[in-house]
Amino acid sequence: MRRRLSRIEHAPRAPLPWLGSDPRLRKGPHRPLARALRRWKGWRRRAWLHWAIVGGLTLLVTAAVTTTVERAERLADSYGQRRTVAIAIRTLEPGSVIAPNDVEIVERPLAFSPTDVTTSEAIGRVVRERVLVGEPVREARLGRPGLGGMSALMEPGERAVALPKAVGPSVSPGDLVEIVGPGGLDANAVVLGRGRVLGRDDTATVTVALPASDAPAVAAAAADGQATLVLVAPGD
Repeated sequence: MRRRLSRIEHAPRAPLPWLGSDPRLRKGPHRPLARALRRWKGWRRRAWLHWAIVGGLTLLVTAAVTTTVERAERLADSYGQRRTVAIAIRTLEPGSVIAPNDVEIVERPLAFSPTDVTTSEAIGRVVRERVLVGEPVREARLGRPGLGGMSALMEPGERAVALPKAVGPSVSPGDLVEIVGPGGLDANAVVLGRGRVLGRDDTATVTVALPASDAPAVAAAAADGQATLVLVAPGD
């Protein structure tokens, strides 16, 4: 009885039913099927290796991402504290009023931000000097808070004088100009004053902000039609 059980335990496996009992079927058209079945069984035996590789790659990617994030945080900390800054997303021309869609409120390192940068309070303010795209909006380039129009662009002690049909080059708000009296650009001409252009209307009337001491002479020359504008280079 023991011998019979031993023979049964060690008996060869029966061929697969769908391959038939005739070994010759394995050499016929069923041979690719048998080969694919053996490969599938081999892959199942190696499945643990496949998932081990997948798990290892996942851990490597996770570690790399974590390292990158930590490095970025350390780099940000090395710049010190951060502050909220209003950044121009389009060029802001002098005399224009800043709208909510003109600026973007972002955080920048304190070490790389000007001391007079503005935040959301820049919205509604009048632009005094041109602000280019990507530049922070600084207090020095804005008009006085709480005021609108040309009044916001004037400094204490200044006067605004209108020059109807003033002779001279084409000027824009924010340009620095000199007003020359009778004689135009002759050698004997006298510079009556220097100021900033506040605006220019459709009738070619130019409004200039001048020191209070120069305003009377400039206004008199403008009334007589004897005022000539001279454009001054920035920083001159």
